[in-house]
Amino acid sequence: MSADQKHKLVVDFSVLPERPKLDVVQRFVQKGLGIAPSDLRSIQLHNIRHCVLIEMADPAAAIKIADDYHLKYAFKNNPTIKIPVYIDDNTVDVRVHDLPLDLPNAKIIDAMREYGEVLTIRDEVWKNFFAGVPNGVRVVKMKLSKPVPSFITVCELSSLATYTGQTATCRRCGENRHVDSPEVAEKDESSPKAVAAAVDEVDKLFLAAMEKFDEDDQLEEVKPALEQQVNGIESEVVNEMFLAAMEKVDQDETANGSDEQQQQDAVADNKITIVISRW
Repeated sequence: MSADQKHKLVVDFSVLPERPKLDVVQRFVQKGLGIAPSDLRSIQLHNIRHCVLIEMADPAAAIKIADDYHLKYAFKNNPTIKIPVYIDDNTVDVRVHDLPLDLPNAKIIDAMREYGEVLTIRDEVWKNFFAGVPNGVRVVKMKLSKPVPSFITVCELSSLATYTGQTATCRRCGENRHVDSPEVAEKDESSPKAVAAAVDEVDKLFLAAMEKFDEDDQLEEVKPALEQQVNGIESEVVNEMFLAAMEKVDQDETANGSDEQQQQDAVADNKITIVISRW
């Protein structure tokens, strides 16, 4: 923590449903926290964070006030909401999403302690639509001891967690997020996208081939062999020889029943080659 940060107190009014008026802030600072004007180097109203930043002349006094008054006082119109008072030392607001509205905040605090010291928790509210109504997001103010992953578990429930400066992580493996680009997916024969594309292409070719075979009852016995091969496909590319075989069949479609063996030989000579890569 820098020397300047040791001087700065945060009086966090973001836990309140609405911002207090300036005269209320003044009384709280002077009478509630016992800070005289002579003790101050500066005082700033932070509009984005909805707090008051107080720079003290004596860093020791700032630390003592934070220790003595953190979550001690509440305003008369919100008696159940204690006002956080702490040193401004790189705390972060972690927004926890997607949890049931009736899940107690205490349970969320217990889960978040895995990642550092929890200072406060509050229910985020709508600002424009349904103003003042909770939107289901819990905002946990923390001093992190380790990064919070993008997806956490609270009471066996999966939840999205976000905060400024967070490194996004993969939902499945927990490592830093690795988004496959289309170019990589096309080149990677084992990627799910490549596998799905290959199987779709096989299905199209198979159906086209079956339509041609159905037109000639003499080739009916070839279908089971093709079906057996296609049903075993788990991924990637159909060899160009498949198309060559289909062209050969097209050329031989004009043959009569006496040419049946010739057509079967054409298919046999141009076997379908499938490259299988498991994933």
